[in-house]
Amino acid sequence: LYESEHEIATTLQQALLPPKLPAPPGIEVGARYRPMGAGVMVGGDFYDLFRGADGWIAVVGDVRGKGPRAAAVTALVRHTLRARASTDGIVGALQTVNDALRDEQDDELFCSVAAIEFTLDGDPPRSGHLRAVAAGHAPPLVLRADRTLDVLPVSGRLLGPFEDPCLEVADGTLVPG
Repeated sequence: LYESEHEIATTLQQALLPPKLPAPPGIEVGARYRPMGAGVMVGGDFYDLFRGADGWIAVVGDVRGKGPRAAAVTALVRHTLRARASTDGIVGALQTVNDALRDEQDDELFCSVAAIEFTLDGDPPRSGHLRAVAAGHAPPLVLRADRTLDVLPVSGRLLGPFEDPCLEVADGTLVPG
């Protein structure tokens, strides 16, 4: 029974994550998913990288809870982000996710998200521009070639509990390395 539950949980978790991340021109991409704990319950953590309205979007998030309900909410959040960001950009997409979670009328449904929307200039890319946003999540970080770490100063409320998540946007640059 344990092996069967573990296989179901693993299959469900893998279905909530992208099978393969795309490779934007001039960018090396990698991801590692390491869930905490040794239980068989599927978690609500997710990540994604996809084309948005004005470039590419990288996102990480965490839905409250574990199990089938968290998996369903993770799917709602991830797919709503993908669908809306392609036309509305990341801030509009996060507001739509917030509205969708509020429509469920469940005070225990919420998630945190950190995202970067970026464009690349040149062919091959020599630089880029980024916009960062966070909703109840630690702010995104940029690791530079000289090993310095830029914390992108954004904050916002969890998505779900509040009508207005008060999303802040920070702009930055990308350079080789």
